Amino acid sequence: MNLESLQSDDWRKRKEAIEALRKSSPEELPGKLLDLIRENHHNLGMLNAALQLLGSLRDDVLPGLVKLLDDPDPEVRAYALIALAEQKAPQTVPDLIRMISDPDPNVRFNAVEALGNMRAIEAVDRLLMVLRERDFYLGFAAIEALTKIGSPAAVGDL
Repeated sequence: MNLESLQSDDWRKRKEAIEALRKSSPEELPGKLLDLIRENHHNLGMLNAALQLLGSLRDDVLPGLVKLLDDPDPEVRAYALIALAEQKAPQTVPDLIRMISDPDPNVRFNAVEALGNMRAIEAVDRLLMVLRERDFYLGFAAIEALTKIGSPAAVGDL
């Protein structure tokens, strides 16, 4: 398994590596990709490639991604939320709702956005609370998420 190609400056090489790894899908790939996100998240090309691969692996990576939500680095938590949103796994909704209370504003934003993209009806009450907090940055994301979810309960607040 050649993960070094994911770190290439050439997007074509990264794309080839993604396709090759996606087809091979060895057992250790999810763990190695999670390690790459944790250790090399400042390399945006590699990060994008790792997130694309994780998005195609489905349930194999959910426990590892959920664990990354507790990483001390807010960037790692934010990227884990992006990857979880791609998975659209309903069992992760409670973890995504929990992340709305993260101390980092970017993590909170990604949590709200992920819940909207997943159309997580269970998040409506918490998203309405976000609106009532009058946080301008998070408020727009909450409005968009509630619109995507389409819950009648949110109509009065919107």
